[in-house]
Amino acid sequence: MIIPALNPDEKLVTLVEQLKQYDLTTVIVNDGSTPGYEIIFDILKEKLDCVVCVHTKNMGKGVALKTGIAYAANVYPDAPGYVTADADGQHSPEDILKVARMMEKNSGKFILGTRDFNHEKNAL
Repeated sequence: MIIPALNPDEKLVTLVEQLKQYDLTTVIVNDGSTPGYEIIFDILKEKLDCVVCVHTKNMGKGVALKTGIAYAANVYPDAPGYVTADADGQHSPEDILKVARMMEKNSGKFILGTRDFNHEKNAL
C-alpha cells in the first residue's frame, strides 16, 4: 500500500489504523509537508509501523507515487504489485483490500478501482 501525503490530517491515521487489521504493509510518502504535520508522520512511523519516505519539498503526487513505488520495489521485490490510495480517507479500507486481493489473484495485470455513481445511494 502506497499513500502520498501532503499536510495530512487525522483521516490518514484512521485509514492506516483500519488497514492494519488486513496486514497490509504501508509506505507513506511525506511530499514536503510543513513542520506542523510531523506529529502525524511520527504516529504513522512509530505507532503504526509504516515506512515514511520524505521529500524535503513538495514534488507533486506523481513524483510521490514514484518514490513510494521505487522504495517498495527495492524492499519488497516479490510483491505482486502496489496499491495506491489517497491520504484524505476517500478510499475505504474495504475497497483498498478488494483491490489488493484482486491484484494478488491477477499478478502482472493492471487493476483499477472505479467508483459507480449510478447507484441510488450515491444519487444527489
